[in-house]
Amino acid sequence: MNTCLYTNYLSQFSFLLLLCLFLPLKAQNTAAAQVNITLAPILSLEISQATVNIDMSLPSQFTQGSSSSLQTDHIKVSTTSAYTISVNTSTANFELTGSSTTLAVNTVQLEVSPNVPSNVITYTPIYLSPTSEVIIDSNAETVTQTFNAQYSIPNAKTHQYLNRASGNYKTMVVYTIAPK
Repeated sequence: MNTCLYTNYLSQFSFLLLLCLFLPLKAQNTAAAQVNITLAPILSLEISQATVNIDMSLPSQFTQGSSSSLQTDHIKVSTTSAYTISVNTSTANFELTGSSTTLAVNTVQLEVSPNVPSNVITYTPIYLSPTSEVIIDSNAETVTQTFNAQYSIPNAKTHQYLNRASGNYKTMVVYTIAPK
């Protein structure tokens, strides 16, 4: 290749490159980006203490009643809408060693309380029952909220525990959350 020709091409290329760098370019005035938000409703419920114990082993418990310890953060709710929580038991009567007894589950009362007070949530104490009953009624979304619970045998129900076989009486308490 001829050096003169090569030098001429190189000069023209350099000139064009400098021209491009220093000439104002017509820039695009606008640009756009699409933002997509995938929104899914959240509605979940967790129980932190899977086993709750109420002792009936002292004379005072048969006359004054007895209760579980306070179940701190027993119920954890995560939701993006208003909701209700209902409770029911798996049986109408407690079981003892795998067999049904005549001791009704409605001798136990369940009360809940919020960890953070709210004017838009209603709490209703209930007696356990195989029929579903609303215990928490919320008119607000609660991204995450916890509730304490206490299970108790009031003194008015303790007579139903007299003349019973000793042992561990059981029932399953089922919590259900539903959107409003």
